[in-house]
Amino acid sequence: MAGLRDGKLEIRDVGAAMAVLSVQCWLNGEWRAAPLAANGDAFTAAAGGAAVRLRLKAAGDGEWSYDLSLESNEPTRVRLMLEARGAVGVFHLIPGVIHGDNNLPHAEPGHFPNLTALHPGNVSCAAYWEMRADRASHPVSILCADGLVAAVSATPYLDTPPSNARPDEAFVRNGLFAMLAHDDQPDACGATLGYRNDPRTFLNKDQWLDATQHLLTRGTMSGRIFAQPAASRLDAHRVVRRVYADHHEVPPTPISQREAAQALTRALLDVNWHDENGATVAGTVSGQASAFLGGGGLRENFTNMRCVDPEKKKLTAWRTLAEVGWTGGGVIGYPVLLAGHALGDDTAVRRGVTMLDRVADAFNPDSGLLWDVNGPHEGKRLNWWWSGYLVKDCHCAYTNGSAVYYLLKALTFSRTAMKRDHPRWLETARKVLDTMLRLQLPDGGFGFTYRADRPEVIDAQGFAGAWFIPAMVYAHRLTGEKKYLDSAARGAAHYHSFVRDLSCWGTPMDTWKAVDQEGNLAFLRGARLLHETTGDPAHLGMLTDAANYEYLWRYGFRARPEYPPLKGSHWSSVGGSTTSVSNPHIHPMGVYVSADLDYLAKKTGDAYHASRRDDGVRWGVNIVSLYPAVSGYGVPGVITERFCPSDGLTVETFPDGSPSSLWFSYNGWAAAGVLEGLVETLPS
Repeated sequence: MAGLRDGKLEIRDVGAAMAVLSVQCWLNGEWRAAPLAANGDAFTAAAGGAAVRLRLKAAGDGEWSYDLSLESNEPTRVRLMLEARGAVGVFHLIPGVIHGDNNLPHAEPGHFPNLTALHPGNVSCAAYWEMRADRASHPVSILCADGLVAAVSATPYLDTPPSNARPDEAFVRNGLFAMLAHDDQPDACGATLGYRNDPRTFLNKDQWLDATQHLLTRGTMSGRIFAQPAASRLDAHRVVRRVYADHHEVPPTPISQREAAQALTRALLDVNWHDENGATVAGTVSGQASAFLGGGGLRENFTNMRCVDPEKKKLTAWRTLAEVGWTGGGVIGYPVLLAGHALGDDTAVRRGVTMLDRVADAFNPDSGLLWDVNGPHEGKRLNWWWSGYLVKDCHCAYTNGSAVYYLLKALTFSRTAMKRDHPRWLETARKVLDTMLRLQLPDGGFGFTYRADRPEVIDAQGFAGAWFIPAMVYAHRLTGEKKYLDSAARGAAHYHSFVRDLSCWGTPMDTWKAVDQEGNLAFLRGARLLHETTGDPAHLGMLTDAANYEYLWRYGFRARPEYPPLKGSHWSSVGGSTTSVSNPHIHPMGVYVSADLDYLAKKTGDAYHASRRDDGVRWGVNIVSLYPAVSGYGVPGVITERFCPSDGLTVETFPDGSPSSLWFSYNGWAAAGVLEGLVETLPS
């Protein structure tokens, strides 16, 4: 350590930057400096009536463990700030929440937090964001810069009631912050003893609430401080790995993996599938043919379902899952087919084939791509539920790429495991992929949206086209034609830059191109298939980078949900992945790459990847076990798409109007995604 200067501790010179540690206390509505002074084996500081003690212990090159204690006459919170003086190329990372400016250049401001000094006065824009630590997948704030990674982690909770507690709050929530240099403030990251959502609480896209906070008069927070040389932003993964080791808990699994898979399959077949009369096997009649569905009704298809009755106990069909990919079509067809074969259920096999046949029927000869919506009643369409946002009247890379990937994955499985062929699946997939060979851009990208009347890219910018990478590899395997493999390799080289920048954006069509978790799953699968096919170590490196990016969104500690029914239950956030910086909740999509993470763990021999794989599988089993005893609705095998570990997206309410941490819904795609991950990793 370089020593104290002006009440701040210069802890390390990293290249051109100096890492400087300081402490502030929240007094009279503002941060007030608490100058550090050496005091025996610790540093002490005071501001107003608050006394702070900081103990540091070297834990490796450029790493220290710390304890930060407070004794105060009045309720306050304490900020432990790590400045990066002289840093160039600053990129802040609070995993799953703040990824740089959250793609502000391509995503208009106002919809979700943007760390920026631009657009002053806009609700989403601020150079300082502070929040509850349990908003992040790991309780750490990281500052990346040229040649440097600096970070501060913290225990997310203190088991003592806050001074400003509600009657039901028995512990203090600590916080994290990210700060850009502005006015007289430095580039800095850090953690807070106590917390405040500053400048405001982000609830959901376009929804903002007043700031909330926890103050205290005494308590101790612990964690780690990092100030290390870095070759690139990828060195942030080293920090995340260390923080994961500090806070990881194994998710409980009250039922077995096979029992969970069986329950998911039965619920999809008996509750989620609606026959030609609009009825489920269980007898729940929907019969709804809303204007939203174009009069098509909810028949002969899997659906999304919601509890719309006053007691929120009875599931009613909401909309068919008629999209060909993303949240319908092949995303459901393949897992149901897979589970049917594994569990010996012929009905599941037939319905899986039905869904995949419909995808194969959805070809649009004018564009050379798939209609994004298809089914016996919906017809061949473009717009669906996402058309109310930014993407209208065009084909989408997400639906098309996902659909073709699943057609070819299902065909590969059917041929090898079931000895059954479906030539139309390959025929349609090749037509789409041949179109994409012609449309693939000079930089290797595949685009975001396309015209429906001719083969043409409309919007080239975004990550959703990464879904064509694994589809191209499967096409190569099934046909032997090298052009598909070459295209996949070019695409992987292009999209890898997003992954390396820790900022994959432009996948879901309803998030204004927010930084997201979803698109990387396509890249992860593509990198795995490329390495499996070519043996090229560069592709294994891509797979490793993609897995580490997934872990930025995958919870590594057990959060304490603020609201029932998850509050106080056996549910664990560990292994669940948040969807994007726009939708602050955990969803089940990450479970379906369990087999790909298993491949990585075996190829590298790295126990870290094996642990992360196990977390996802266990999380999937855990959420199945919630129904119906914890959820309060549904039957075994029913699951929602929304789990709220913190104060984000808690917009669902109980019948009495109080917030719920669970959506009262049954999302067929979510159940199918978990089913895919569980069946593909079933112990033999």
